[in-house]
Amino acid sequence: MPTSLAVIFMPDIIRDFNELYPEIECELDLSIRPVDLLADPFDLVVRFGHQPDSGVISRQIASVSLGLYASADYLARHGTPVVPSELSQHECLRSSTSKADSIWTLASGGKVEKIPVSGRLSINSVIMLQRMALQGAGIVPMSCMYAGCVIQQTSLIRVLPEWEFSPIPLLALFPSRLMPAKTRVFIEFLQARLPVIKAGKEGWPKSVSQQKDGHLAQAA
Repeated sequence: MPTSLAVIFMPDIIRDFNELYPEIECELDLSIRPVDLLADPFDLVVRFGHQPDSGVISRQIASVSLGLYASADYLARHGTPVVPSELSQHECLRSSTSKADSIWTLASGGKVEKIPVSGRLSINSVIMLQRMALQGAGIVPMSCMYAGCVIQQTSLIRVLPEWEFSPIPLLALFPSRLMPAKTRVFIEFLQARLPVIKAGKEGWPKSVSQQKDGHLAQAA
């Protein structure tokens, strides 16, 4: 799990888990190094994306939607895109300059658009990308789950609120179906506490049109 998401959501979850199951000892590793569940001493790895082609077992525990956000200052200076194709004219904040990160695929209802984007800045850190967006550096894709925690205290505004990226599955990976009881309890607890959050649903701030890396592992 990216460290940024873990820092925001896991403290409350771990606190509540420890209170409910005081006999279970947890060790969390938030490093970004690859984890080999068949060789490394981890009971569980939580990661975004689809199941890797390996011998590990997976269970989806949540789904995260991504929307586009920018600061009020950036939009005042550069204008607000009203259709996805206009993103090509904006500073788009990306996690890398790779082709995969430079083609944004957005969906709205049954419509899908692939937009080539560019920008002067790319950073492989969600927190840094969000902070640069706050500084007015451009438009950033952001987890709506993450944005919901920070946007009320910031000047970030949802851009193209009817459009979003495909939801990213959050998977629990473990080496065998014969897992320890404590691991099963932890997975079920995570699954209950990490909701499916869709972009643009009730409870999120007003949109422009309305107003307007890593792993998380549990060791034995």
